[in-house]
Amino acid sequence: MQDGILRDLQELIDFLGAHPELPMPKNIEIGVYDFKKEDIETAGKIAQGLKTFEKDIDDTFFRLIKRFGDVSLRYVFYRSAVCTKRVVGTKTETKMVPASNTPMVEKEIETEIIEWDCPTLLEGDQKDA
Repeated sequence: MQDGILRDLQELIDFLGAHPELPMPKNIEIGVYDFKKEDIETAGKIAQGLKTFEKDIDDTFFRLIKRFGDVSLRYVFYRSAVCTKRVVGTKTETKMVPASNTPMVEKEIETEIIEWDCPTLLEGDQKDA
């Protein structure tokens, strides 16, 4: 499969080079993920292979990004598979919820306040929360 991907990328390069009349991409992002096999050990091995990278963390995903000019290679993990969830408190929120005799009603709901501890993967790498 690796050879197939490399061949396909080379075909893209050759195609774009052979067709200067076509607009060139402004940037290219390549996502790499295997949601069946993701954990901190896998992320650490990828980080070692990348040597230098950026981390991008949002509400759902944890990404290791290696940039080559306007091309980026993004290794994507579910944040919950790599980072540790920590409940730091609770808060009361007013939300609209379904009710039996009316479409929606306001209800006060207690929700957890969560922080995430995302690991340092290499020496010199910044720990993110």
